[in-house]
Amino acid sequence: MTKAARFCFATAGLYAVIMAASVKNAGATPQFARETGMNCNACHRHMPLLNEFGQRFYANGFRLGKGEKPEKTLPLWASVGAQGTTSNSLGSSVPISWASTEIASYGFVDSIQLLYHLEYQPTEKQNNIYLLQPLSKGLTIQAGEIGLFAQYDPRLDVNISRPVFLSPGGNGPLGNGKSGPFAPGSNAYGVRANLSLTGDSAMPYSDGWKMSGAIPLSDEAPCGTQPIYSNDPTGYFTEIYRRIGMNSYGANYFTGRDGRESFGTAVQQKYKSLFFEGGMSFATFNGSKTGTASLGTTWTPSYDKAFSFRIDDQDGIFSLVPTLSYWLSSKRGGLRLVAESTITHGVGPTTIVSAQMKF
Repeated sequence: MTKAARFCFATAGLYAVIMAASVKNAGATPQFARETGMNCNACHRHMPLLNEFGQRFYANGFRLGKGEKPEKTLPLWASVGAQGTTSNSLGSSVPISWASTEIASYGFVDSIQLLYHLEYQPTEKQNNIYLLQPLSKGLTIQAGEIGLFAQYDPRLDVNISRPVFLSPGGNGPLGNGKSGPFAPGSNAYGVRANLSLTGDSAMPYSDGWKMSGAIPLSDEAPCGTQPIYSNDPTGYFTEIYRRIGMNSYGANYFTGRDGRESFGTAVQQKYKSLFFEGGMSFATFNGSKTGTASLGTTWTPSYDKAFSFRIDDQDGIFSLVPTLSYWLSSKRGGLRLVAESTITHGVGPTTIVSAQMKF
């Protein structure tokens, strides 16, 4: 391990000791804690995994009640994150990434009925900005840098990595500096319409049967880079799903301008302290066929601890992905420590260790 890596994780460990000594009760997600006066265990089973109340808070535009004004406070939060990766191919080196360091603000502006999501990563010089406008109880329009899935938000998972079924075959670099059509698990610039077939709202994560259609206006960006906007649609993504609290079931279809097609399904199911997630996708691209599937579960024995185990299958090649997550918090912020390994037959395991402070 390099000196930089040792310093990074020693600092994270010292911070964890300090935080553990100062924690008196479950702390709060910084921005929403200041606005609502609530602790973060009101909305999360384990950071960032939501509980049913958190799902309703999200579905209501990050508001406790329609028209209810948040406390007067700066609508802003920040995080400082370091992530180190080890594997046989890297030898003794441990590359450190600060990509999870960000400044962000989320919220809903009642006067113009607009939900906003603003993120900026100073170390990567990247942003993630989208706006969502509810046009009626049955229709919302979202535009900006989005993930195509309306049913499934990978950012709410305990895992660091994304299940393989979110990136069906045919995505990624095509050569000559170009990348392929937008894949459901990645981010790109685009526009999405979400239609509520049943239920009282078409807001993200609201209950009922939903139908969603999205048009990406950029190729999918390679990992760690900002997508490049284009006026030419790169494909079309449609899905239909049903949500009941944190449980959801859906199917989706994508067709790309280069001829790629994919069909997929996704399921989320809560049972006591267990949360099951899974899905599969089948794609055709340039005459080849690809099948992917993922099945995982997250166990949260207590609010501060979570254990996840996932199996990924990509064209018959299986990977085991165990994840351990620990969350420490106080009224002034929080620290999340995560260790995740990807174990694939015939390939040396890759382990990612991350520490992220939120305030």
